[in-house]
Amino acid sequence: MKQIKSVIAAFIASWGMISDYTLPQAVIAPFRMQIPSTTVLVCFPLCGALAGLLALLPALLLGGIFNRFAGALLFTLTGAFLLFFKDSGRGLSLLVSYVTTRLSGAPPAIAFQHCSCRLSDVLKNPVVMLLTGIFVIAVLGMLFALFYRGAGLWLAAISAADAIVQARLCLEPDRNSKISFIRIARGGERYLAVSSLILAVIMLSIFPRVAALGAMVVLWVWFWRELPGSNEFSNGLSADWITLSGFWAAVLTLLCGMGML
Repeated sequence: MKQIKSVIAAFIASWGMISDYTLPQAVIAPFRMQIPSTTVLVCFPLCGALAGLLALLPALLLGGIFNRFAGALLFTLTGAFLLFFKDSGRGLSLLVSYVTTRLSGAPPAIAFQHCSCRLSDVLKNPVVMLLTGIFVIAVLGMLFALFYRGAGLWLAAISAADAIVQARLCLEPDRNSKISFIRIARGGERYLAVSSLILAVIMLSIFPRVAALGAMVVLWVWFWRELPGSNEFSNGLSADWITLSGFWAAVLTLLCGMGML
């Protein structure tokens, strides 16, 4: 029983780090306990995948009762809520402000430092507002297409990609305190790698496509190996940069999902 409570507590801790919406106190209270950081790392990808599955279930139910079109509409709403609002819209705002700054000619290190988590500030420019609207509509269209073409389960991979990247970057030091967001013994990232690999094998068995393999390669090569050691992160990261990278990974995984159709 204690082991089960420890795993549930690790899931709750993982969700608390990747989402702004904490679970009710009545749910959290029975699982307040000290848990190893390695257990939390193992649960990060699984927590992300579980969030995607929970967002998929109502759409499957509605699609079974009515038709696939109705299910796809609900899936678009639940998927968009998970993608855009689990972090109160900060991921979208940070990505838009980063891309805008980069297009102005700023190098990546400067663009990261000038990212804004306030969407109202980012959208003051009418052109940026228009392009952001087009981007959001495109994401909604891709989510609708995923479910309608029978690949709604890919939402679990999208949400897991976000969680994996955030967990990996949480092992890096904070810019101000110089202490890792998740403190763990050297080589602790192997625990995260194992659960991520298991999840990747499961997803590739369900979606044996080049697009699915491409998503895994992008996550491993860029977000796992290259980005943490890049020059812009040489002095550490901020929580907002971790949120931005996770959202970025989710969007790229969604794009790869179009190869399932």
